[in-house]
Order: sequence, then C-alpha cells, then structure tokens
Amino acid sequence: MRDRALHVLAAALVALTTAPPLLAQGAATRALTIQGRVTDAAQNPVASAQVVVEGQTIGTTTADDGSYRLVIARAPSPFTLVARRIGFRPARMAVTEIEGTITRNFALARDVLELSQVVTTATRTETERAQLGATLATVSGEALSNAVTPQLDVALSGKVGGALVTQNSGTPGGGTSVRIRGLSTISRSAEPLYIVDGVIIDNGSRQLVDLGGYTTNRLADLDPNDIERVEVVKGAAAAALYGSRANDGVVQIFTRRGRSGALKGTARVMLGQDKVTRFLPVNAAPTNLAGTPVTRYDYQNDIFQHGRQANANVSFAGGDDRTQFYLSG
Repeated sequence: MRDRALHVLAAALVALTTAPPLLAQGAATRALTIQGRVTDAAQNPVASAQVVVEGQTIGTTTADDGSYRLVIARAPSPFTLVARRIGFRPARMAVTEIEGTITRNFALARDVLELSQVVTTATRTETERAQLGATLATVSGEALSNAVTPQLDVALSGKVGGALVTQNSGTPGGGTSVRIRGLSTISRSAEPLYIVDGVIIDNGSRQLVDLGGYTTNRLADLDPNDIERVEVVKGAAAAALYGSRANDGVVQIFTRRGRSGALKGTARVMLGQDKVTRFLPVNAAPTNLAGTPVTRYDYQNDIFQHGRQANANVSFAGGDDRTQFYLSG
C-alpha cells in the first residue's frame, strides 16, 4: 500500500513539473509572426515605413532594406495589416491566419497629392491629411539638411507656402522672425507656436513692442540634421486645436528616432562662404561741386569681408525589435 502511494505521488510530481513547459509551448505556438518587405513601385526598399494592425497599437517599422518582422501574441481573425510611409499611399492586406509564420510583401505607390499622410493632432490621435480639415504643410528632414544654414527656422525659408521667414539680425542664434498668418499687431508677438516632440517651446520675449528679429531664438539650439520632419498648421484650425496661443499658426517639429535594423552611420560635412554680392556705388569724381580737387575713398572692401562656415555632423542609428537608439553630434 505504501509503495502504491509513493508511485501516485511520484506521478503527480512529474505531471506538475512537465505541465508548465507544455502549456508555454502551446501558448508560444499560437503566436503569429509576419515578415516581409516594403518597396516602392520600382522595387526599391522603403525604410522607416510603419507596418501596423489596423485599429490597434500593434506594429513595427521597416529597416533600411525595407524588411520587417512583426510578432503578434494573440492575433485576431481576421484583421487588416497596413503599411504606410510619408509620401506614399497606404497599402492594406487582409490576414486570416492566427498562428505560425507568414510572409506579406507590400508595394507602395507614390502619393502625388499627399492627402493620405498620417498626421498627429493636438488630441494625440493620428488621422489622414484628407480628413484633417486644416491647411497643413510638411517639410522633410532631407530638405532641411540640404539647406545651407545651421538654423532650423532659416532652413524653412521658401519651403512652406504662405510663410514669411526673415532674418533681421546678424547675431548668432537670433534675428529670425517667422510669420505664417501675417502681422496683425505690434503689441504682442506674432510668432507661431512651436512644439517639439509634443513639448511646447517658449520662443517669446519680454519686450513691450515686438519688432521681430531681435530676440533670443531658442530654435537655434536644434540641429536641422536631427529633424525627421516639420509640420506647419495654418489657418483658424490651429487655434481650434491648440488654443489661443496658436492664433498665429503652429510649427510642429519631430526629431529623428532610432529604428530596428543594422547599425547605420551618417557623416555630413558642410563648408560655405558668405560674401557681399553687391556694393553700394561710391562717388569717384575727382573734384567737388566747387571744382576743388578732392581725394575720395571706398572702405566697403575693408568693412565687409568674406565669412567662412564649417559644420560637421555624425549620427548613428540602429536597434532591434525592443530597443532602438539614435545618437548624433
């Protein structure tokens, strides 16, 4: 009898020790792994594209070669997989599998009108540009990096329709005024509301009358090479989204972030030269009005000299599915 009880106890212990691995193995086999590549119409890889489950917060981004890998612990059946990227029309695919490993490749088409771009509103919700109901201009980080200036606000000059960017001072890090909706008063600042990664940046001044261009510019602390994109919200919708501080428009700045994939390094060196393109004409007559000989001097070449610029930037980005990093300096 005693031996039989020992056998029963041993069998129970074996069952308890082997049950969790079996349950874990059964739960692991129910996970769905989706992998594939995102390319454009010419089969070129599309990096930093979002591949998400429509209507949920499950998603990932593509690597530099356009590949992605998405693991869903409990996949709903059926669901829609969406691939989107700024400048392309989103592509959708229906998925009915709930476990195993499947392959889904996406081919994105260029969006000429850019009405299907996903933007983030003040309520921290994402919506397509066509459904936003506000005038929105987007400037890519590549366009800002190619601008021959180290200041972000100066780099916006000529890239946003209806925005007047004027550099009124030669002081380093200052002297720039941005007008999106024009100047309506001199008793307060007409600068737009600046938001960097969801944080409002105070770019105002304490002077009683705002003449523009002579105040401290906090945007000079941002390197254009570290900017992913800039969104400019114009019209009355800016005040409806962000309050009375956005009466003169909103400038949303999104910095670069790390993405999963192999380590990618970028080095950029910019050399430039500033010089006066045209000098003022100087009276070179040998005599004055009375006919007396005089000697005239032109000191413009001595006052205005050539200025040289040098700017170097090095950045590294990479990571895996859990951790991404971006270093720049």
